[in-house]
Order: sequence, then C-alpha cells, then structure tokens
Amino acid sequence: MSLEEQLRELTTGLLCVSESEYPIEVVGAEDVTERNLILQKIIEAEASEVEDMPAGVMVTDLDTFFAAGVRVYDETNEQEVEFANRNRTLIEFLKNHCGAEVPVFKFGSKPEQDVYILGKINVGGYIILKTKVVIT
Repeated sequence: MSLEEQLRELTTGLLCVSESEYPIEVVGAEDVTERNLILQKIIEAEASEVEDMPAGVMVTDLDTFFAAGVRVYDETNEQEVEFANRNRTLIEFLKNHCGAEVPVFKFGSKPEQDVYILGKINVGGYIILKTKVVIT
C-alpha cells in the first residue's frame, strides 16, 4: 500500500477539532489550487522561520495543532478515546515518515482558516494534508 493510500485510510472520517469540525483530507499530486502553489513556494524557499512566511500565513507544529484532538479526560467516553487514538496514530505516522518537525501552515485570518500540514518524506517527496479551522 502506498503512503498516500495509507494516509487516506488514516484520515477517512477524521475531523479537525475547532469550533467547527472539518475533515482532514489528503492532497494528492493531481490537486492543484492557489493554496498548493503557495505551499510550493514555501517548499522551494525551505522557509523555517515565521519571518520567512508570506503575508497571511502562520506556522505551528504538529503537536500544537493536534493538542485538542489527542486530549483525554477522566469523563471522556469510548468514542472520544477512539478519536484521540486515531489522531495519535496519524501524528505518529507523519513523524515516522517525515521526521519530528512537521510544520502546519494556517492561511488567512480568523475566524476561518485553511490549514495545510506539510511533511517532507524521508525518502523524497511531500505529504500534504488539508483541513479548515474556525476560531472566534
């Protein structure tokens, strides 16, 4: 099974935790959008500092982005534990194939932001996931 197929399986039905829940989707090689072109510029520049980001783009790390999605409390039900475990599995997969530093880019201003997770695969190429967050 290819990495893209594995990712599609891991993200099927997985939602991003924010004030609204959007699906986490794999951006395949055939998906071309303006956001992907911006990501390509980031890849080419290999920007690693926030100051290097284009205007309107914020960057965070994978653990910070998924913090709410992996949190489990004493009163958490079985379905919520399963959701947290699926998020942990996705994070582990990304770190195993892309290294510990996987940046998460947020485009636009609040309340709704497009989000892209960009992982440089250890054997070459990139993994791109997309979602949206709503923060008021």
